[in-house]
Amino acid sequence: MNAAAARSQRGQVLPLLALFMLVLIGMAALAIDVSGALSARRFYRSVADGAALAGAQDLQQTGSRAVGSADRVNARHHALNSVVKELGITGALPATCDTSADADVTDLCVLPGTSYHLSIKAGTYAGQPSPIACQECDPARAVQVGLRNANFGLTFSRVLGQSNWSVGVTSVAGLTWAKSYTIVTLRPPARTGSTYDVKDIKLDGGTHVTVSRGDVATNADMDFSGVGTSLTLDPGFNIYYADWTGPSQNWPSPPTGVKIFQYVQDANYRYPAMSGSLGTFACSGGGAGDPMNCAPRFTNAREDSCGAPSATIACTTPALDPTGCGAELTYLRTSVYTFMATQDAAHVYCYKPGVYDPQNASKGLAVGSADVVILLPGAYYFKSPNGGVTVNGRLIGGYRRHEWRCLDVR
Repeated sequence: MNAAAARSQRGQVLPLLALFMLVLIGMAALAIDVSGALSARRFYRSVADGAALAGAQDLQQTGSRAVGSADRVNARHHALNSVVKELGITGALPATCDTSADADVTDLCVLPGTSYHLSIKAGTYAGQPSPIACQECDPARAVQVGLRNANFGLTFSRVLGQSNWSVGVTSVAGLTWAKSYTIVTLRPPARTGSTYDVKDIKLDGGTHVTVSRGDVATNADMDFSGVGTSLTLDPGFNIYYADWTGPSQNWPSPPTGVKIFQYVQDANYRYPAMSGSLGTFACSGGGAGDPMNCAPRFTNAREDSCGAPSATIACTTPALDPTGCGAELTYLRTSVYTFMATQDAAHVYCYKPGVYDPQNASKGLAVGSADVVILLPGAYYFKSPNGGVTVNGRLIGGYRRHEWRCLDVR
């Protein structure tokens, strides 16, 4: 290569250097503005988190899981006030930010004097435009707050032709209730040859079951048949079912079921002592030598086995136990249990808390069509395969305030 050719190539690096510097400046500008946007998002996130938490407090009512229209209105109102306070907003809010009606605030709410767009969703209601994006909480008891700056100003990215970005966040705060099983059936489907034996909860013949302050769970499904058959739960409580044989529940709503994808496990817990009746201490064993504070075990629950009060007999009647079973009838308000006004006392049976483990199915608890069975306050544990409950008449429990009950059928 001669000297003239070498001199002609020396200037070729200058365009490459200029292009490299332009790219470097652009990347630096983008990095600075992205860092600023991320910093702003962290601030927006703290504002939205605080607002969602402020609103969610209104969806928690002592002694109830129900969420009403007034609760949702209050939740949106307090979430809005939290955002206004944190951002130092002054001036009258536009009509698009109104929280007086039970309707979600949409992204059309622009806070005065700013480019902040605010959206607030609270709970669930008929006609809701879109549901809350709830991953692990209950949408009915959750508040979602969206905060977006539609005109986040940029600095160095202007050299790339961008003057502003839309920067926003969404926060959700809500409650997740622990399952409180009042009735739970644990037996999952069992293979019998090439098919499965599925032990569903079955209600038929116009049966009415009312469960107060508790959930129902089954490792199978539930079947309804007969005119007027129903299962009634308090608002906010659910029936959980683990039926893998179909995409939806086998019974007509209400109640609406919640499908679970893992069986409810057998906790193998030791049956607790009943406070106030047989002591307050935990049982030390499981045999006949248990101390008096341990739960009694009954091998016969037939109505015709009921007799005078005895530690070994599961049930009694008002005639045989007037100060016990007879007095218990006074807790059944006729304004609620209207049928008691004409109920034949000879067909009323009071059962005691305990472990029901009959020797055969014929000794299980079967309620006759004209009978009323009262489950006295406490916990009941019906063991399988013989300890199920067949109800053709009426089964009453949970009628006393502050009483707890666990009806566990295995």
